[in-house]
Amino acid sequence: MKRFSKVVITFVMFLTLIGVAVIQGNARPSTYFDATYYTQNIPSGYYDDVDTSLTEDDFRRNLSTIISRGYVKHSYSTNNEVLTYTDPDPSGNGKIICLYTGQSLSSGSWNKEHVWAKSHGFGTESWEPYSDAHHLRPTLNSINSSRSNSDFGEVSNPTGKDSYGNRWTSNTFEPRDEVKGDVARMMFYMATRYGYVAPYNLKLVNDSNTSISKEGNGRFGNLQTLLKWHYQDPVSKEEIYRNNIIYQFYQKNRNPYIDHPEYVDFAYPNSYSSSMEVDEAKVNNVISLIGSLPTIVTLEHKDQINAAQTAYNALNSLEKQRIVNYAELERCLSAIRDLEGGSTTPPDVPTTQGDIVIDFETALGVPNSYKADVTFTASEKEFFASYAYCGGAKDFRLGYNKTDHALDSKLGITGNGAYLEPQFDVENLKSMNLSVTGKYGTTNSWYVLFKASGSNAYTQVATGNPGSASSYDITASLSTPANGRFVIVIVGSLPRIVISKLSLYTGTGGSSSNPGDSFLTSFIAEQTSASIKLDYNETTGDVLEANLRFGGRIKSSSYNSNATYGVIVFDAEYASLFEPGEQLNESTASHFVGAENFIEMTPVRVNQYGKVDANGAYYQFAWSITNMEGHYSDQLVGVIYVEYNGKLYLGNSITASLASLAKGYIDQSIFTDPITNVALKSLYQ
Repeated sequence: MKRFSKVVITFVMFLTLIGVAVIQGNARPSTYFDATYYTQNIPSGYYDDVDTSLTEDDFRRNLSTIISRGYVKHSYSTNNEVLTYTDPDPSGNGKIICLYTGQSLSSGSWNKEHVWAKSHGFGTESWEPYSDAHHLRPTLNSINSSRSNSDFGEVSNPTGKDSYGNRWTSNTFEPRDEVKGDVARMMFYMATRYGYVAPYNLKLVNDSNTSISKEGNGRFGNLQTLLKWHYQDPVSKEEIYRNNIIYQFYQKNRNPYIDHPEYVDFAYPNSYSSSMEVDEAKVNNVISLIGSLPTIVTLEHKDQINAAQTAYNALNSLEKQRIVNYAELERCLSAIRDLEGGSTTPPDVPTTQGDIVIDFETALGVPNSYKADVTFTASEKEFFASYAYCGGAKDFRLGYNKTDHALDSKLGITGNGAYLEPQFDVENLKSMNLSVTGKYGTTNSWYVLFKASGSNAYTQVATGNPGSASSYDITASLSTPANGRFVIVIVGSLPRIVISKLSLYTGTGGSSSNPGDSFLTSFIAEQTSASIKLDYNETTGDVLEANLRFGGRIKSSSYNSNATYGVIVFDAEYASLFEPGEQLNESTASHFVGAENFIEMTPVRVNQYGKVDANGAYYQFAWSITNMEGHYSDQLVGVIYVEYNGKLYLGNSITASLASLAKGYIDQSIFTDPITNVALKSLYQ
């Protein structure tokens, strides 16, 4: 690790500016599809608390707790966007794939199918299952109508069928063979996620005619058929793709039956799993492959780690339960993801959360009748609307309903309409996305203007025509980030739109060759992470060596040949010393570990998808602290830094210890609680 004498910290610790892809309008680019999301990417530790000693109801309740943590609810209308990203046509043409037919469909030719029909327990949009993307899929209107709210099952004498393999009766629907397992795993997810969270109470039952259920008591069948389909049609790469997208960009939770198909054996014990056999040779081979994985992972070990994962994935569910060192494989997979950076955005798709997100569904100070010159607040930010109305929650309207009004001449736009202007400026503003729904009247055109800080001039930066669309996005992007605000204008005949969310994205400023003061905001720490490696005697449980690893990455646009880059690691006890204007010195940096304990990983340059690329947009760093015996519980802070012209710029930080990361890592057949087990006490005595 590079050491430095006296440098001044000029920035607070938790800088969280995030790089953003170009905002897209209604047309989708050819690079819309990205095959890298076919790779299963389970976050490290996500399933650490799964208890496989439990079965049936107890196991599902345990799993429900895990997949409900951190869940982010979005509106039902947002799924118009979500499904275009979770179910894309692999040809990259911007179309989506229909669940029940496999057809490639253009916008406007598909609708959203509730795989767990909403009439079975959650008929109103305010209920979380209504908007859960894990069971919402794009389908043809005609197929959605044929399926209706029927239970799933096998149909021997159909009253209807199509050329794609779908068959149905008045109360039972059998989808095409290619997606039967997909349907089963979505239904298992719904019954697990919402079976133990009040007030939903969803349950799968052995019944082929559950009909309509009351809210809060949803029932669906047929369970035994769904179990059969789960084994007949294994997890597909398309399921893995959408599971990754939903977790990373929208809901922050996963479908566990896609990540771990064997969990079905615990959730719903069945004859299909009980007939499985264990191939001891295959099991021992996987244990051996994992046992040979390296202590310190570099990109050179990627093929070796992937080979171990491929062998593990080829096991059946009973064989997977015999892999006692699986946590070590997870640790290595996580290390590779850290080194490669991983995708932070789908290709050419903005993240759903901007650097500033304004929710207009709870706007304050808007009158309940149409008024002119309205000043109000939304998400604690002040706005001005030339004409506005609020009919209650989720009903903030821009526009007027009785008389057309000419737009303010200062905007430089002629015609009748209304406009919305933030009463605040944003530094390094780059782009925006506004989700709207046409309410009444006719909106012929929308415009986005930019007003720079300190200027009274409005410059048009984007325009569009919503056409016949009832819901659409208003988007705009600046060629170069600038300080200022976006102003939204609608023009038409008594135009009125309902506004739900405004996302504002920032970009980088300054020059990489001469950063100056703007270097503060152009230095972006995309990711900081921590992981552990414990070598231990598998018989006695004695720990032989304990290592802690910090990693992270920065934007290559922040790179300067005269700057020094790396990771600062220090005892959390000294965090209070790291304040703006304070000096960093060798006695506080890397406080107790000492420079001789650091192993520097070779910095790697990667592209936006985390792939090694000499011209990539990011630099990846990693440091391993070895021989931490005696410091098991000590809290360390890792921070990505750039030192330039005697000033130290800090990115986002992470606090970690061996104790905080060890739980779930150790072979559970040896250690029931890694935090308190006697065999591990030598680490901190």
